[in-house]
Amino acid sequence: MKTEHAEAVLELVGKISTAFEATMTDEERAAKPTLPRDDSPATLVYSTEQREDAYEDFAAVTAMEALASMADEIERVIAARKEKLYGDCLAIYYALEDLAAKDPANETYVEHMREMETAHLSQYGRPIPPRA
Repeated sequence: MKTEHAEAVLELVGKISTAFEATMTDEERAAKPTLPRDDSPATLVYSTEQREDAYEDFAAVTAMEALASMADEIERVIAARKEKLYGDCLAIYYALEDLAAKDPANETYVEHMREMETAHLSQYGRPIPPRA
């Protein structure tokens, strides 16, 4: 990868990261893991005549690591959001169960519960878990 391409990737990663961070809550930012420092020696060795190759390789590796790190961060946040949404949906289902128990004649509650049960079975291949 040419140095200018690597620099363009790094610039784009910076813009995407900034835009994505703007969508994050304070809790999501606080949960961001800190990466351990990597003090391992470089695996590539270059002679002084290969200085330009070394710089291009360093730029390419840096761009690839930045892109992978950004993708990991987005995946982590989305997984946490999906988990929270799943919990919120279960809470709604359990609230519907309570409402249906108080008013068994109300077909709306039962209909919504059936729809949620069907969707859950379709999505996860198992019924909605019982209330904990």
